[in-house]
Amino acid sequence: MKIKINLFIVFCLSFISCNPQQGHNGVSENISDSKDRGVFICEYMAPENPYHINDSIILTIKEAWIEKRWKYSKNNSSVIWEGYQLCINTEPEKHLEDLGFGWSIGVDYERNMRTSSATSLISDFKMLPPDTIEYKVQKGDELSNNYEKVIIGKFVLIRKK
Repeated sequence: MKIKINLFIVFCLSFISCNPQQGHNGVSENISDSKDRGVFICEYMAPENPYHINDSIILTIKEAWIEKRWKYSKNNSSVIWEGYQLCINTEPEKHLEDLGFGWSIGVDYERNMRTSSATSLISDFKMLPPDTIEYKVQKGDELSNNYEKVIIGKFVLIRKK
């Protein structure tokens, strides 16, 4: 009897999770993928590449772009969602392993970046960002509106013309 119940539970769960990405937030893999999904807005670039946040944190930006926020649908297509997201692909960098722990791009919950993979960053925007996007970079991981933090550099991207 116990085996029949366990098999029934597994059977039911398999139907519930046939498409695990249904409704989950999406991030395009690159600019080409973003264009194919119909969510691409524009491209950004670092004023220098590799970009030196300070003497010890350096990021090599492969590509950066703004796209409409989107979610996966039942048929794995893109459903446009409210707002925009800045997506950045980088070269594999040891520094990114410490992002969010030893240092943070952004100082508050409204303006910060997080990793979306081992070599990519993402940030959300309610409205389209300006042509120049600038983040303060702080030591540590505590985000708040309190600017008494140790600012260790800045991260700047410029809209590509």
